[in-house]
Amino acid sequence: MDINGGNMDKGFKFSYTAGKEQSLSVRVYNIGHERCKSNHRWGPGVRDFYLMHHVISGKGYYVVNDKKYEIVAGYTFLIYPNTTVTYYADAREPWEYYWVGFQGNDAKLIIDMTHFTKDRPVTDLDVGNKLKELLANIFETKGKEEACKVRMTGYLMLALSLFIKEQDYNI
Repeated sequence: MDINGGNMDKGFKFSYTAGKEQSLSVRVYNIGHERCKSNHRWGPGVRDFYLMHHVISGKGYYVVNDKKYEIVAGYTFLIYPNTTVTYYADAREPWEYYWVGFQGNDAKLIIDMTHFTKDRPVTDLDVGNKLKELLANIFETKGKEEACKVRMTGYLMLALSLFIKEQDYNI
């Protein structure tokens, strides 16, 4: 509690939505960074695009296909299009995360190369701060101009490459 008796559970949310026009084979639909308040919840609901969350602090829960995952800092989870999901922040240690939504004709092809599957939509693969940096770069280059869209897609591709199964190089 603060000195005025208010709750100090201060969350924030920064987000950007690029829109639905299709100009690239894979493109960023939305990008954001949020520190959630206690018990902040989304769902149950369905998205029509892929949505990846990377948790940088705290913890929360992801529910998909009747399975509940506890997600902690360092974990990344993927929401598949047209799949009913719920996710929510922990009451005591609410999470902070970056997210990126993406779609396009080649999105499924790229996801199929990664560690993510519909049966395993959560990974604790150690991507260090690299994923956080790439997601922040997408947010920083946001814009409707074609150059911005291509840069955002480039950073998205680098981010997704961190999860490709036989990766044997560093970005």
